[in-house]
Amino acid sequence: MQTPQEVVSILEIVIPGALGIVFIIAAGVVSVTWIQKRSTKQTIDSGAEKRISERLDHLTNAVDAIAVEVERISEGQRFTTKLLSDTASTPDTYHIK
Repeated sequence: MQTPQEVVSILEIVIPGALGIVFIIAAGVVSVTWIQKRSTKQTIDSGAEKRISERLDHLTNAVDAIAVEVERISEGQRFTTKLLSDTASTPDTYHIK
């Protein structure tokens, strides 16, 4: 017969391993069901596909327009910065008292 200390030491070894195996199996089942649900694709009718394509084209055009405006603003900012730095570096020849 084993003493209670020996039983406890055996259980300290067996229980974490058993819990790990249960966790791995549960994670595997969840992963397999998730993959199966993701693999079954829903069919999209051609009308919806056309609408999605049109919206993406519209979105692309809007992003392009925004990019042009941001570039225009940055050019203006660069010009203003250059103008301010040039006037700050030149001596004040028209100093009025």
